[in-house]
Amino acid sequence: MAKVISMINWKGGVGKSTLSLHLGVGLMLGSDEHPKVLLIDLDPQSNLSYLALGVEKYVRHVYTKKAHTKKIFLMIISMESNSILATL
Repeated sequence: MAKVISMINWKGGVGKSTLSLHLGVGLMLGSDEHPKVLLIDLDPQSNLSYLALGVEKYVRHVYTKKAHTKKIFLMIISMESNSILATL
């Protein structure tokens, strides 16, 4: 069964992106079943995307394709193993 976990705080610099990434990796690797994990970065600063993809991959695969008219499912990027990162 799918579960949704949100990291929300209006203040910057409180660790939302870092916690989200580590929680996602922990959920994926911490189980013998290796469940699929979807991380969605809705923060305008895109820090989670930078952390997960690295700056070079982010610019090459995400920033150049970013458009406000695209739907979220068109922005999903497959990562190594079972993890997936979506960014808007």
